[in-house]
Amino acid sequence: MTAPKTAVPTVLLITDEDCCVTDSDLDGLDLRGAAALATSHLRSPRPVADQVVRFERGAVDDTAQRAGLTATAIQADDPSALVDWAASLGAAQIVTPYVTRGPLFDWMTQAQGGLDAKGITLTEVRRDWDAAIWPKATAGFFKVKKTIPDLLDRFITS
Repeated sequence: MTAPKTAVPTVLLITDEDCCVTDSDLDGLDLRGAAALATSHLRSPRPVADQVVRFERGAVDDTAQRAGLTATAIQADDPSALVDWAASLGAAQIVTPYVTRGPLFDWMTQAQGGLDAKGITLTEVRRDWDAAIWPKATAGFFKVKKTIPDLLDRFITS
């Protein structure tokens, strides 16, 4: 994982994996734009229902609005679309919330070569609770479930 640098031309990548970009510290980032990446089709070899696509689009659009941004819609098909979009805005880095293993991670890995060729660094914001919970998520939910009371005590203040 590469952490974002401040004062670098930056674009924000919003996905349905994590719609809490407003929880992240975006201050100090030279934001040039945002993209709402449609990824629901990556999870299934069959067509995805229109309701799922609309829900995903609504979630990422709402995220952009809460962050005070207008997001460009990008479909996670050919990774060069992401590369070309970021390059067109003069971005030196893409910032996205922490991406776990799975279809989006695989797609982002495919995009890495094109990003490297354009000098664009893919960076991730990893919050304290990401760092605390994801190492526990190695064998399904039950290992995580055992740590939930401790995590709530640690991260939720009354």
